[in-house]
Amino acid sequence: MSDSEIEKLEKKAQTGLLKNDSYLRNFADDMKLTMTTMLEKSGLSLEKIGINPVEDYSTQNGLFTIDEDKLLSAIEENPDGIKELFSGKDGIVTKLSDNLKDHATGTFSRLAKKAGVADGVTANTNEMTKDIEERKKLITQMQTALQEKEDALYTKYSTLESNLASLQSQQSSLSSYFQ
Repeated sequence: MSDSEIEKLEKKAQTGLLKNDSYLRNFADDMKLTMTTMLEKSGLSLEKIGINPVEDYSTQNGLFTIDEDKLLSAIEENPDGIKELFSGKDGIVTKLSDNLKDHATGTFSRLAKKAGVADGVTANTNEMTKDIEERKKLITQMQTALQEKEDALYTKYSTLESNLASLQSQQSSLSSYFQ
């Protein structure tokens, strides 16, 4: 994929239906927060070992830069601390995995509660399905109201035509008397 194609795709993603979705925004915020994890024991964080978020959040939000020298130096000085930072019990990978499970995987994840899991408990009880059902009911109610209004207007129009025909008949009768 060329740079221009990637740029077009990213611009399209910024204007999509889910652009301002609060669930996705919270998910992304939680993932970013995880990336700022600092281990209490060693005091290590990504920034301390040379992995920093980019400064241009408007076009590169979520990307990180790596200072190779600083990272290599940190690995040489404290390999166990670096390992713990990434893969330890409270490490970044563990927390990212926990966030992913909480937000996106499993029957009772936030995503499942919002959109459901096919053939799962939440397939018909999720927020989006409930919202769709409510909208279907509203559409049915509006169609019924429209039909009732249409019927009432047809009745009025029919009555108006009858009255007009009666008035025309009376006019003809009156006209014949005066001639």
